[in-house]
Amino acid sequence: MADRSFIPHGGTLECDVKELFANVSIGASGAPTLNTSPGSVGIKSIVRNSAGKYTITLSDSYQKVLWASAQIMDSTNSDPTTVGCVAKLVSENVSNATPTVVIQFYDMATPFTAADPRNGATVLVKLELRNSTVT
Repeated sequence: MADRSFIPHGGTLECDVKELFANVSIGASGAPTLNTSPGSVGIKSIVRNSAGKYTITLSDSYQKVLWASAQIMDSTNSDPTTVGCVAKLVSENVSNATPTVVIQFYDMATPFTAADPRNGATVLVKLELRNSTVT
């Protein structure tokens, strides 16, 4: 554990920024498994909608999404220039009663083709959200 005094979000003009993180295992046919207790990290669930398209349901509502990213860890993929996926945020609705974020993965070898991360891969998700109505 770091032995320092970290200042949260020093210098930001956004008020009350919250960060949520998820660690997701990808199984056969792109099936996601949330590797933390649902709700304990602010993420209630993740489901696969279609090829490479995943809906993340949050435990709480927020004012807006400030940032969303997904990084794939795949130890079986040694050449990311020919095989692999890249993620894109396609929609979000975090201010309603069932807050969600939708991420779409695309195959890097055949651009614009929806694709699931490979079986056995781990997806790391980071969401930065605004929790305040103060501007």
